[in-house]
Amino acid sequence: MFITKGFSALLVLLTAGVAALAQSTQPAPALAYQAIRTIDPQDPDFTDLTFLKAEFGAARVVLLGEPTHGEGNVFGAKIRLVRYLRQLGFTTVAFESGFYELSRAQQDLEAGKAPAACFEKSLFPIWSRSQEFQPMAGLVGPGKLKVAGFDPQFSGEYGEELVEDLQAFLRPEKGADAVPYDYLEEVMAVMGQHYTFSPAHEYSLFNLGIGKATKLLQRVAATSPARKARAEFWLQCLGSVNTLARDYAHNDPGAKGETGFKAKDSNVRDRLMAENLLWYLRQHPAEKVICWGATPHFAGSLAGLQSAELQAYRPMGFLLKAALPGQVYVLGTATAHGVYGNVYGPRKPVPAPAPGSLESQLDALGPEYLFVRMQQPALAATTASLFEYTPVAGNWTAVVDGLLFLKTVHPPTEATTEAPLTLRDSVRLSKTSGGPPAAAKRRVTVRAGGAAGAVGLSGRVLNEKTRAAVPFASVYLKKQGLGLVTNIKGEFELPRPAAADTLVATCLGFGARAVSVGSQTATGLTLLLPPQAYALAGVQVSGESLNPRKIMERVIKNLPKNYLQQDYNADVYARASSTNYDSLLYDVEYFSTYYDAQGYRSVGAAASRLEEVKWNQLPAKGTGWEDYHYGHSGYFAHFADLVDENPLFQARTLGKYTYSLGPIIEYEGRETLVVEFVARKKTRRTTGDYFDQGYTGKLYINHADYAVTRCEVEWARDTVRLNQLTRKYFARSGAAATSWHSIHRDYRIRQTITYQQQPDGHYFVNTTAQEWIEKHKNLATGQHMEKLSVLSLQFTNIRTAGVAVLPERPPVASMLLKDKPLHEEFWRTHQRPSAVVGADQLKASKQ
Repeated sequence: MFITKGFSALLVLLTAGVAALAQSTQPAPALAYQAIRTIDPQDPDFTDLTFLKAEFGAARVVLLGEPTHGEGNVFGAKIRLVRYLRQLGFTTVAFESGFYELSRAQQDLEAGKAPAACFEKSLFPIWSRSQEFQPMAGLVGPGKLKVAGFDPQFSGEYGEELVEDLQAFLRPEKGADAVPYDYLEEVMAVMGQHYTFSPAHEYSLFNLGIGKATKLLQRVAATSPARKARAEFWLQCLGSVNTLARDYAHNDPGAKGETGFKAKDSNVRDRLMAENLLWYLRQHPAEKVICWGATPHFAGSLAGLQSAELQAYRPMGFLLKAALPGQVYVLGTATAHGVYGNVYGPRKPVPAPAPGSLESQLDALGPEYLFVRMQQPALAATTASLFEYTPVAGNWTAVVDGLLFLKTVHPPTEATTEAPLTLRDSVRLSKTSGGPPAAAKRRVTVRAGGAAGAVGLSGRVLNEKTRAAVPFASVYLKKQGLGLVTNIKGEFELPRPAAADTLVATCLGFGARAVSVGSQTATGLTLLLPPQAYALAGVQVSGESLNPRKIMERVIKNLPKNYLQQDYNADVYARASSTNYDSLLYDVEYFSTYYDAQGYRSVGAAASRLEEVKWNQLPAKGTGWEDYHYGHSGYFAHFADLVDENPLFQARTLGKYTYSLGPIIEYEGRETLVVEFVARKKTRRTTGDYFDQGYTGKLYINHADYAVTRCEVEWARDTVRLNQLTRKYFARSGAAATSWHSIHRDYRIRQTITYQQQPDGHYFVNTTAQEWIEKHKNLATGQHMEKLSVLSLQFTNIRTAGVAVLPERPPVASMLLKDKPLHEEFWRTHQRPSAVVGADQLKASKQ
């Protein structure tokens, strides 16, 4: 699992010296144990746990471990222990999650924010998205436990705000403008997403930037008593991040994979975790802390274990015990049966314990749950599997102080109730490149089914201005509801209607065209579509001039008034297609039901349910790239609405763009302000995406109410950085290697969105069109690909009464477009939307 980075692979690598001890021929001494009545986190009776008060003694820090992050009922057992420890006077729960993120979570908890929402933005999702972990939310907040983090790694959405928060803190200081905030943010964004130091950056420059910030913070800490505590936090935070960045840059532990990673590769991270927790204890001398994380990180001395690899490892727990003698207690967990696997990962059976092993002995004792004190002679020479179920022989008495045994474990389940919604703090879906399709060279002519032997109604759809073919255009007979998609040449063929009908052609980026047809209509029709760019040609221009930034301030201020702030449903028609400029690679249409919780008041809370799918052209099998569209097209409706989703429309990012005002025009009968923007920073918190070298666009704003009625934007991907990462990670066995296999020459994403005002005055997204132009080479296959992909969506039937609540994270299988049954009657009778207005059509020719 990416979270521990060290222990997802650590114990898989144990050498032959870690094999189980030869079985002793002498009977093992009896183990002393204490039966535990229940592990139910909601059980109010702690009578069966009272013996732990003496066991923990004078400990100021109790570390609660878990074998793999993949045991759901262990989460529940640990929560029950947290509740009991609170009764013993413990005041803080510290997690193996981001040092900065949990500090922000504590701030928001003190401000009255919902605990579940704070966890969602601060903890690694293996916990925050687990149903078994949810009771923890009731234990933190004002008057309850405080929260803290000790991991130098970034773990949640709060982490994306670190540099911005730092900049705000330093702003009053002389010399603050010399800190390269943008560069720091770029580096940390890659560290947070990929657990590596990007080869596109230089550690020396990052270190220099951290050094400038550090000098300012040291001055604040020395001269400003009111700001001293926060300055010291920032000094600890930046020092920890900088050391981790140096380790990523020089050692790159995340890229080593299961075969290359060794336990000592986690030494830097463990040292930083110990230092961060010790800093917290120094800053809060009255706090008693419960730590939540993995048993391998919490382990004490490993010197007695028969593993040269583990003996070279210095876990966090070992360092804490050395720094706080007599004040640290480590409680591990063990099991003998069941299944494990984190909330998103694969499930695996717990290996059967070997005869004579610690787990085998505990299993034979009988109780479902029990506690064992590790300071027993029998445990000075035994085999145990406390670290990711890998048996290790040796003296376990100094590794953990106590052990909670569950006879059987089960994996966590994904939370069935969503965390409370957060306001306007989301990002756009990150798009990553896929491999190329097979080099299919077939020519495609699409025909709609009709009576056998019927004379066809054929023709072509052309660009009215250039007379170039318009591929992927929708052509349909209005009365019959029978339609198709044109091929790469713009060609179509339909059954000739027996009676008078209307033939309609529409396409992304073009106006519609309709002609009357009947049984006597000649074949070989030509339908000319006006490019959408010309739809605005006749508008009236006025000479008014306004401050574009002030306009954007009004847009953001008026969002709650202009856009619905409650749950709603909509019907969505979607069409996705792709071409390699020679052949149609795929073409699919589908309908879905859309649900947006709290409407435009919240972000990231949309959901959809796939209803009907019709493949006009299936992608080639076995190419790999098609799974990207198969598996995610059903989710694109969630990210189609820039006003709802993109940082451009959030007050906190207002100053991160350069704005310019175009002419005031009449658009759709309204006086409309046209504001163009360019992102100053190329970070996720500005573009809404990773690895962008440019983010530009144009906004059409109704002058009467400052509602955005149309957006035209483009993301230009940073192919230099993408290619550097590809060359670095391709052919490595690390987890990152699976994402990096394409060398790009060009990669752009264009999107056009229109909004429509409803009778009640609120605006909703009406249409959206997304276009991807990609030119890349797949290093795995050697194939070159130039590809244009288009996805258009139209939202209809907006409804706020009787809203159907849909799960935000439905089963992936339910959203896949492939292998869905075709209901021909639905597609014969259901009218497609008459027009989907999109971005300017990319020319279907190699550029």
